[in-house]
Amino acid sequence: MNIQIAKRRKLLLQLIILFLVACSSNENVNIQKIIIEDGMNYYGEKFNQQDAIALNEFVVLAKNTDTLEIKLKVGISEVCQTKGCWMKVNLLGGEKMVVSFLEHNLFIPKDVAGKSCFIMGKTFLRPVSVEMQKQYAKDLGELTRLVDAINESIIQRCFIASGIIIKE
Repeated sequence: MNIQIAKRRKLLLQLIILFLVACSSNENVNIQKIIIEDGMNYYGEKFNQQDAIALNEFVVLAKNTDTLEIKLKVGISEVCQTKGCWMKVNLLGGEKMVVSFLEHNLFIPKDVAGKSCFIMGKTFLRPVSVEMQKQYAKDLGELTRLVDAINESIIQRCFIASGIIIKE
């Protein structure tokens, strides 16, 4: 059990470092996308979205475990405005889940909020520090007073995507 905790801590630290490195640069980046005939844009690993589950099924599965390998159909609510290196997706009841990308060189367009997508990868519960929450808020362009008001860490469901399909 201690080995599993150590692995999770190591993964969390790697994700935090990856997130900070990916979003810290203001360089122009190439958005990796393949446009195919059915009007879908693929980012990262290609996958078949036919077996993606709906949010109501996801809620049931997520209540019974903290870690899932899964494909989901979701709506994009927000995208990192620095580089497109993460996004938030809508869950049920107004909740949102942060989706970051397995490959640190994977970026999505910054103007896809409001679109539907399919995501494939791993979802799990993790603590989100005050510093990380403030970084998310800054990447979204939040006002300084709102960023400064963040003062407690939280436990949040996150998603590490290996592939994303965004509907046009």
